[in-house]
Amino acid sequence: MRLESYQKSFAAALLSEQATIPHVLFADGPRNELAWRVYRNNVHFSLMTALSEAFPVVHRLLGEEGFAALAQRYVREHPPASPVMVEYGEAFPEFLRARLQHPLTSFVPDAARLDWLYLQAQHAADAPSLDPSALGEVPLDDLARVQLRLHPSVRTFLSPIPAVSIWQANKRGQRQAIHLDAGAEAALLLRPVDEVHVLPLAPDACAAVAGLVAGHSIERACSALPEDLVTQTLACLLQHGAITDHFIPAEREQ
Repeated sequence: MRLESYQKSFAAALLSEQATIPHVLFADGPRNELAWRVYRNNVHFSLMTALSEAFPVVHRLLGEEGFAALAQRYVREHPPASPVMVEYGEAFPEFLRARLQHPLTSFVPDAARLDWLYLQAQHAADAPSLDPSALGEVPLDDLARVQLRLHPSVRTFLSPIPAVSIWQANKRGQRQAIHLDAGAEAALLLRPVDEVHVLPLAPDACAAVAGLVAGHSIERACSALPEDLVTQTLACLLQHGAITDHFIPAEREQ
């Protein structure tokens, strides 16, 4: 058997719902059968542990048995594409969305999205923050044309429900009554030094920060925001070290 075919057969057998030894790969025998089951269980346990560590709030919301059942199914349907376990679980929020459609669990997929963004911010590259006084040196006539480079850890989150409040309460292990019809919530995530910050963000400002991340000028990214919200959003980014550099392009954006 060619190595590539062997590896594919081995991986498929590991994640199959059938726990029996793949006879095409190993000789029959009780010792091989036992070794295979132990190895297979260890692989499943490691992947489920990786999911539990990546989605701690979801784990808390679903409970041990509920999370384990969904995680086991996810492992079978979504084998890892990378040996780096911190990258495993990207599709878990949408996996949950397809399966948790009861009103009592409808908020869990958005909590999973926030768990995942938190993890990505935590493991993002380091970068020094811009001195807030640097923007003060930009001529007022040029300020709207300025493009900002944001910290690699910056992520934005927007949900039509109060998912940020739900996530934060469960992250802290608090019991708190939160009504799902309380309205949309947004957050800015970043890790300027060691700790990831999850900061409240006006829902309308989410698209603006995403535009800044994409390289748009302040004028273009914030075109839909009232002036006071533009000021508030930029002040938040500066205050929390989310901006690492700024420059004025030679030509205006189209």
